[in-house]
Amino acid sequence: MHIESGALVTMNFIEANTGYKKTYIYEQISKGNLAPAIKRGRKSLWRVEDVQQFQRFLLETASHH
Repeated sequence: MHIESGALVTMNFIEANTGYKKTYIYEQISKGNLAPAIKRGRKSLWRVEDVQQFQRFLLETASHH
């Protein structure tokens, strides 16, 4: 699936693409490993580039174990 650069994605998208649940993802946000959400009203959205960077971080940390 190709996502346009600059697109905003939901937590459901992040969960589906990383395999992690939101509790873990929010923990990673608090540690600075994923940028905080952009708020649009009550919605929380993330830049797809930030999510891709987070996925690279997850792959790097997994390969060190």
